[in-house]
Amino acid sequence: MSVKHGWKLRHAFTLVELLVVIAIIGIMVGLLMPAIQAAREAARRTQCANNMRQLGLALMHYESVHRSFPALRSGTQGFNSTLAGNHERRSGFIALLPFLEQQPLGTQIDTQFPTSAGMIAPGGPFPGEIVGGEYTPWAAKVPVIRCPTVPTSYGYLPIAYTSYGFSVGDNVLDVVDGPTRGMFQSKRWKRLAEVTDGTSNSLAMTEIRVGASIGHWFTEPQLMEPIKLTARIPHVKHIPFLPYTDPPLQYARGLRWNDGAPIYTSITTIMQPNDVSVSNRSSHDLVNGHYGAGSYHQNLVAALQVDGSVRFLSEYIDNGDLGVQTPLGNEGHPSPYGVWGQLGTIACGEVLKDEP
Repeated sequence: MSVKHGWKLRHAFTLVELLVVIAIIGIMVGLLMPAIQAAREAARRTQCANNMRQLGLALMHYESVHRSFPALRSGTQGFNSTLAGNHERRSGFIALLPFLEQQPLGTQIDTQFPTSAGMIAPGGPFPGEIVGGEYTPWAAKVPVIRCPTVPTSYGYLPIAYTSYGFSVGDNVLDVVDGPTRGMFQSKRWKRLAEVTDGTSNSLAMTEIRVGASIGHWFTEPQLMEPIKLTARIPHVKHIPFLPYTDPPLQYARGLRWNDGAPIYTSITTIMQPNDVSVSNRSSHDLVNGHYGAGSYHQNLVAALQVDGSVRFLSEYIDNGDLGVQTPLGNEGHPSPYGVWGQLGTIACGEVLKDEP
């Protein structure tokens, strides 16, 4: 007897069929990727907003304990020694550490720290000094002050970065040592009672575009004419950014979380977010200037109000008339710089009429 098998020959995919399948898969991936990336960025924006809410809570807890907000920069002197002090350059973030669940790090900074160069005094050394890598607190990566949208961790730098800056308002010549029209000021601890424009109408903090460079060598009269400095809509008499050699390591926006020098951890509300930052630096980095808000979110920047609320502002927010000279920190007239300037000031008799 012969046995007949019912098996049929199965043909493999032809090359054309395989190429069609691969093309279909490629098209589907191409269609899905933007949606996936958008979902990821939405999650990162949410995390960034949560970070700012935690910073708002920390500021309120600090205020309830000390009856004031922290200073933009403060600390010990010791200008002539690595071991003696921090040059009054400690940033406001260090004061907030106990209120950000970072008490051990705060305690480490506020106690003596042994190094081969000697004992570092309580309060830490100059914020740019790490004693050959031995002073480790400055390298600490505090998660709540770092936005997840920043495209790099800057892991090769010895000092950690921050994505957020304290608002000093719409003045540029007094941000190092003089009075400011914003919520924060060097070596001065402002009180909530000073916010007469309303805590929901006044900025406490915004994002910083981490790593953004800072043009320098500008004179103070030049800094007072913002219309000639903006890169976004250059004036007919635009002052060109002067060429300069490569800046020192970590001389860029946000690249020292521990440093209260305005170039690192402050924002001014004159230039629109993500426009240029410029200063009158000629040697050291404790200098006045325009220090812009900014972020790596698409056209948006997260902002924390003094009352603790968080919103995302457009990087093209109305900033009024840049042809008006910048006010001094002790002047009390309304800001000429539109909604952006009005958000930055805390006691200039302004009531916001437009939603930012």
